[in-house]
Amino acid sequence: ILVRAVDHNLDNYFTLGPFSSYFSNQSSIPFYHTRSPYSEANYISALGRGQAFSILHTQNVNERWNFLIRYSRLNSLGAYSNSQNIQSRFLFNTHYTSPKGKYKVYAYALSEKLDASESGGLANDSVFEDNEDIPREAVPLIFSGGVSEMRVVRNREFFVQQRFNLLNPLKKSKAINDSADNAGVKRNAQIGLVHRIKYQRRSVTYSG
Repeated sequence: ILVRAVDHNLDNYFTLGPFSSYFSNQSSIPFYHTRSPYSEANYISALGRGQAFSILHTQNVNERWNFLIRYSRLNSLGAYSNSQNIQSRFLFNTHYTSPKGKYKVYAYALSEKLDASESGGLANDSVFEDNEDIPREAVPLIFSGGVSEMRVVRNREFFVQQRFNLLNPLKKSKAINDSADNAGVKRNAQIGLVHRIKYQRRSVTYSG
């Protein structure tokens, strides 16, 4: 019998270090409940130095079953040469609640990738010490002159959580409202059984 589940974050075993903030984690995966299909698309351009695009669609198959598909991509050239970053993310998730609300299942599949060019930093600090007024893309860097240094970071996850309440859930209003949730067990959850399966594969490769 489980009253409250404790999240065992795999970051404790394999961390992405300074790249962690660029990637999702279990608590940031949204699960929606919508009365009608909902789609959202965004495009941002940063004065020729980068673009960002994202698209999301979610809908309820019925009043107890929802799914979501989301894709996003970011391409940033950076302020200096050899500082381009390309980030892509694909997410699919779904959740289902039994008619009486005693059984719930959450599942998601996530794939993320970050291609980060490595500049090595400034070749000479005198550019700033002498307050030279030159375009940043022309500032000499350690990795320049046709040398290509690249770091590729990947994160893949597959997650399923099943929860069965041993007590009848509290009665709620019959009105169905749009809402968002995550797969965590809330502190005020009733006594129940929770079963989780999580597969995660991360890699950091460097070439140059």
